[in-house]
Amino acid sequence: RPHYDPVAQTRNPLPRNDSDRLSDPPTGDRQVAPSPRRGHSLSVIYGHVYLFGGLTEGYDCNSAITDSLRYGSPYAGLSVEQCRALSDESNEVWRYSPVPNMWEKVLPSTASPPAREQHFGVTLDDKLIVFGGMCYVKGSGDEDDDAVVDGTAGTPEYLDDMWELDVGRLSYTHSITSEEYDMVIPEGGQAFMTMDVNRTGLKAGDGEGLGSSQGSEIADGLCIADIDVSVELRHPCTRQVQLVLYGPGPNDYDANFEPPAHAYPTVLFNYHDGTGGRTAGGCGRNLEGTTFDDDADVGVHEAKSPGFDGSFRPFEKLSTYHNLRPHGQWALGVYDRDTDGLTGVVSNWTIHLTMRECDQTYHWTELATSVAAADRPSARARPAAVVVDGSIFMYGGMSGAPRTVLSDLWRFDRSEQTWTKLS
Repeated sequence: RPHYDPVAQTRNPLPRNDSDRLSDPPTGDRQVAPSPRRGHSLSVIYGHVYLFGGLTEGYDCNSAITDSLRYGSPYAGLSVEQCRALSDESNEVWRYSPVPNMWEKVLPSTASPPAREQHFGVTLDDKLIVFGGMCYVKGSGDEDDDAVVDGTAGTPEYLDDMWELDVGRLSYTHSITSEEYDMVIPEGGQAFMTMDVNRTGLKAGDGEGLGSSQGSEIADGLCIADIDVSVELRHPCTRQVQLVLYGPGPNDYDANFEPPAHAYPTVLFNYHDGTGGRTAGGCGRNLEGTTFDDDADVGVHEAKSPGFDGSFRPFEKLSTYHNLRPHGQWALGVYDRDTDGLTGVVSNWTIHLTMRECDQTYHWTELATSVAAADRPSARARPAAVVVDGSIFMYGGMSGAPRTVLSDLWRFDRSEQTWTKLS
């Protein structure tokens, strides 16, 4: 989600993980960019860079309004220390998108790992795996050892827990098929058939010049990841037939705004005859089990089957509807351009939807919780790790007290959630 420019910020906004908000002003929960830090990890997943943890200098206390105390100013002849918030070990997750050159703070929907630095973070099966690291026992060395004082260095505590962050979106598939009907395509005219996708229940689309169809209910938080359209049509000469799908659009590819209408046209079939353009005056016959799919190997204009049986790339791309909510009325327009006594009939049509969560969700899970202490690596910081053939290999690190440099080699099997000591 884009942030407000630091020059144009608002007071007291609440960060929300939904696509109705216009942007994310910097707040105590969601800043514009990561604070200076050390001992963090960087991992690449799905083309994005994920930063986790580290020992941070913190953020300016006043994120939305600048005042003189933010920078430190003299007071009665004495210097005033700059105010910083959240300075300590961190369990923050930040995502960096290279193309727009933008940081976004991730707000996981589950409990996060304890704050740490000097851990390892690697990518395995498109998930972030974190192990070990260290934090400091706050208040250690003060008069009251139980006191917790932010920013106070204490005794280092080494960690041996392992966590996994799932950054993927859950996917769902759904098909909406019209009722069985034989709608006549008027010669020299156009027929429309509708489908309603709504948030609360089923709804049929009826009206003058419209064919009745069956609607479907789809959860509000899902957006289109892929769309295919199947059509059954009988016509003795497809060279005079055009098919147009009307859906949400135009897509401005901005998650902040919904499309203004549900009448954005995409031409699926544009007067093709099934000869692949080889024969002048070819006619073509029927669309029998025809599916329009952007991922098909053959374009519909290249088809060499007069019955158009199978999957074909549409004349215009269906991907124009990607990342949009499917709710609303969809329509299939069928146009017969000639008045020549040749009539056609549409039997039915189907929209095949693959949908993902519109707003990306993030889930932390602790791994290997049932593994006995003797069968797992000891607590440590600064280990080195690499992923090979679906396993994580970890070597060395530092533990204490007394502070010890380690030289053991371990392998972690993600599918079994087991550690094996190799040396």
